[in-house]
Amino acid sequence: MGCPQISGLPISTGEIAEESIIDIDTIGGMPGGRRVPHLHYRGEMYMLDPEQWRSFSRVVMEDISKRVMAANQVSFNELLGVAESASSLMR
Repeated sequence: MGCPQISGLPISTGEIAEESIIDIDTIGGMPGGRRVPHLHYRGEMYMLDPEQWRSFSRVVMEDISKRVMAANQVSFNELLGVAESASSLMR
């Protein structure tokens, strides 16, 4: 399953260095300036409305779930991190 197609217009212009591109493996623990749903793609930033965010986040959560279920071994600290994250979603 791939990322859903998000339509919209960029709200910024400019180039982003290759090393600054974020994927699901590096998204955690990174502070950001914008606290609204948005994506960076090919040097542009796209704001997401609630329906677009639900569609996008559903795919990300499915990918995370598959990665957790496929893990052969998990450390105590990794399990704590997953448990804390899951607990915060159920509030």
